[in-house]
Amino acid sequence: MKYGLELFALIASALTFMGGLVMWYAGAVKKSYAAQRDFDHLKGSYKQIAANLDAVSREQDGRFDQLALELKEVKGLLTAIIVKITPGESSTGWYRKTRDDG
Repeated sequence: MKYGLELFALIASALTFMGGLVMWYAGAVKKSYAAQRDFDHLKGSYKQIAANLDAVSREQDGRFDQLALELKEVKGLLTAIIVKITPGESSTGWYRKTRDDG
């Protein structure tokens, strides 16, 4: 009978140890799955941010191109106005003349 109680304690401790091992493994697998899921979420967010930055960059390029065209148009109109104001003189000469007089 003495060995029966010791054998029961040994079996109970072995079963408890095995249960702990199973729980530890399940936790490790769950932690690994959670880490992979978080990494995939971060990777998806990074791709979305990169796509948004690309769209913003394309939109800015379009706006800058439009502004460049409008500035060229304004420059042409100003040059035409200056030429009409000062017939026979270059626009640079007119600018120097008014600057020296003033």
